[in-house]
Amino acid sequence: MSKSHFSDVLRRIRPSLLAVAVFSFLINLLAVVTSLYMMLLFDRVMPSGSMPTLLWLTVIACAALLVMGLLDAIRTATVNRLGAWIEAQLGPDLIDLGLGSTPASLAPYDALLKIKYFLGGQAVYPLLDAPWMPLFIFLLFLMHPWFGWLALASGLALLSLALVNDLLTRRETEAAGALMMRSRQVVETAMRNADVTRAMRMSGSLSRRWEEHNAAGLGLQVRIADTSALIAGLTKFLRLSIQIAILGLGVYLALKGEISAGSIIAASILLAKALAPVELAIASWKQLVSARQGYRQLARFYRERTGQRARTPLPAPTGLVTLEEV
Repeated sequence: MSKSHFSDVLRRIRPSLLAVAVFSFLINLLAVVTSLYMMLLFDRVMPSGSMPTLLWLTVIACAALLVMGLLDAIRTATVNRLGAWIEAQLGPDLIDLGLGSTPASLAPYDALLKIKYFLGGQAVYPLLDAPWMPLFIFLLFLMHPWFGWLALASGLALLSLALVNDLLTRRETEAAGALMMRSRQVVETAMRNADVTRAMRMSGSLSRRWEEHNAAGLGLQVRIADTSALIAGLTKFLRLSIQIAILGLGVYLALKGEISAGSIIAASILLAKALAPVELAIASWKQLVSARQGYRQLARFYRERTGQRARTPLPAPTGLVTLEEV
């Protein structure tokens, strides 16, 4: 096991990540269909009263949404399989690394599981959809410059809240993870040496050590949860206020004759889609930070393993016993 193996695994997943990025682009592109459908419904179908137009617009919109759903299912299946493949490739090496450390620990494998659970959960989708936010903001600019500026300012405001959340919880999250890892190591050590622990009556001492680390870690986790809950509440308030603002702005522009009535609904849907990745990222910030920590831990484990001096190879034991001058 070496750092080159870890780098090789990362290199081999790049084509899959590229495919996921393409799927994400197509999914976000097809998400525009709902806005276009609402705008055409109010601006074309209702004034003309054309039933064939309504029928074919509905059929086309439903077909596009069906394709979007299939692509989303393929994307989800791809990232889930990617996480399983990474675990299969790195898991045996990391378990061997943990068994060879002093004391033996499952910390390397736990770091891998953080990345796997991140890929298999909802927290990965903000990273996949966030690069396509400019597409929706560009469409809002095309509808009316004020819509675009409002979306841009809203995105920056929500992004600022995400950065504040990271600054306020990063150190405490890392400290809490370290404390919880220590408490787990105490339990693992006690379980591996259960006979000795009972014989020397060390159960009480080990329990107190576990309780000390665990209580400190839980205290930090509660503080992190309180901070995240406050940021999430502010995000929700800002998000709903932005939705009200774009509807009010749309009515104002419609009364001035600068946009149509259908553009109000379309702009509201586009703005919601543009800001959804940032809002979801804030809600799943804990999983994002955990995956980042897992990646850094994996890189450190492999780096430290590579930097260790090579051990002297020993011949395999043969089981022969030699007696001399007995």
